[in-house]
Amino acid sequence: MLPRLTRQWTHLSEQFGGIGTRGPGEKQIETDRRLIKARISHLRERLKRIAQQREIQRKERTKHTRAALVGYTNAGKSTLLNLLSGSEVFVENRLFATLDPTTRIVPLSSSVSILMTDTVGFIKKLPHHLIASFRSTLEEITEADILLHVVDIANPYFQDQIEVVEDTLHDLGISETPIIMVFNKIDILQDRSIFHILAEKYRNCVFISATRCINIIGLKNEILRILEKEFTIEDLTIPIYNQKTISQLYTIGEVLERTFETDFVKLKIRLNRRDLGKLKQLTESQTNA
Repeated sequence: MLPRLTRQWTHLSEQFGGIGTRGPGEKQIETDRRLIKARISHLRERLKRIAQQREIQRKERTKHTRAALVGYTNAGKSTLLNLLSGSEVFVENRLFATLDPTTRIVPLSSSVSILMTDTVGFIKKLPHHLIASFRSTLEEITEADILLHVVDIANPYFQDQIEVVEDTLHDLGISETPIIMVFNKIDILQDRSIFHILAEKYRNCVFISATRCINIIGLKNEILRILEKEFTIEDLTIPIYNQKTISQLYTIGEVLERTFETDFVKLKIRLNRRDLGKLKQLTESQTNA
């Protein structure tokens, strides 16, 4: 935007000033540049504060298992979150209808609930100047325990859109997080013979319609299956005086039950199997303390 200003005030320089002098046009350009630079600096500070606020919010949510909805823009992520959570997340059929990550509690069964976050839709060749604006939503993706890749299967270019999302996830360094392919909008799909091909290609996949509430139970069961496969439940007994260890346990897993006894606290904790090493190190340190 700043380079364009050099052409915005040439009419003033033509009317005033001469060789070796600074006309009013040049002075106006300098003023506008200073104002725009101040505005840019202010916006960067706001983005930094928002990122800090998001970090605090994420730390407060670490006691819950977290899932993130990812996918190409307009794939139906917000509609799906509304259906699963019973909330009213903004939905509109346009580019970047969701800009700010929204998190809701989603019940999967009578005893299991998770936190699910709706994120900004990806597009091909996302402009670099928009990356900073999407920083908070991208951080939600990198810290999720499970990713639900929502795909508009009725879109004739859905395979290309899948590649865009997969490339973006790769750029974010996401490789170990389990992913469920959620093929949405099957109610308006003409050729359903593709189901078999996709089911063979993607091991963890579900075919649904968020708007018509088709196979939502199947989606919840698939999430539960992944939870059972990727996560484990451990029973721990911690001395009641060791509050530091108890607090740290909340950061590596979801505490399902907590029972106080005279000298101990009994915890039932669900955590990702890849975090078992952290749990072992933590419990060993409190044993040796």
